[in-house]
Amino acid sequence: MPVQPFILIIDDEKNISAVLAHLLRSAGFRAVTASGALEGVGVARKDRPDLILMDMMMPGIEGTTATRMIKDAPELVGIPVVLISALPEEEARRRMSDSGAVDFIAKPFYREGLLEVIRRWLPQGRAVASKPRDDTRVLVVDDDPQVTKFVGAALRNLGLGTWEAHDAKEALRLAKTLLPGLIITDVHMPGIEGPDFCLQLKSSSDTRDIPVIFLSGDRSEETRQASGSSGGVAYFEKPLDVGGFLATIQGMLRPPPKSS
Repeated sequence: MPVQPFILIIDDEKNISAVLAHLLRSAGFRAVTASGALEGVGVARKDRPDLILMDMMMPGIEGTTATRMIKDAPELVGIPVVLISALPEEEARRRMSDSGAVDFIAKPFYREGLLEVIRRWLPQGRAVASKPRDDTRVLVVDDDPQVTKFVGAALRNLGLGTWEAHDAKEALRLAKTLLPGLIITDVHMPGIEGPDFCLQLKSSSDTRDIPVIFLSGDRSEETRQASGSSGGVAYFEKPLDVGGFLATIQGMLRPPPKSS
């Protein structure tokens, strides 16, 4: 008999937890509930679920904080966390990216949409996509939130899903989890700079084939060459030529046509 994927539900609202557990069990999953962040992290440490569903807004320790606790624990870092949120999509995605979660489900949720998101992130679901790219996802890395917001909005207008990271350490973690079709990164960032970040991506079999585009206000030839030598496929100067930038991305990813 096949092993049932194990989903941990962390939500302080018992009615929502019960509904989620029922939907998951009826779809063939094993589901366990926890009523708060600390209890949920404890269950995760003990039982190692395949995926965690986490309410974003809970009293005491919020879901985003609990997600960061999970991602900071070496034994739990590989478990995908999906946040459940009633917030507007843009705000939910920002908080999701900041916390290290891989996705979010909007409230009110519906059975098929819920199951689609969960199956997307289960380990066996990720293994099906053997190539380390999903051409609907772009990871934007910049320590300036205004830049990530601007670039993210432009990419979403192309029909692409975007995730944000504000330093290379966070971006490395997201890249290995999301396996995006493209990474767009600043050159000069605190801690690990863009070219070194790109070299680290290229040193991992999981992320080495993901193309990297650099954005920078640095116009020096030395910086441009360092970015190319690290494995970058393109270099765009700030202020950004938006038309040329988006045309390059469309040629690389062939994003789905926008619905009329």
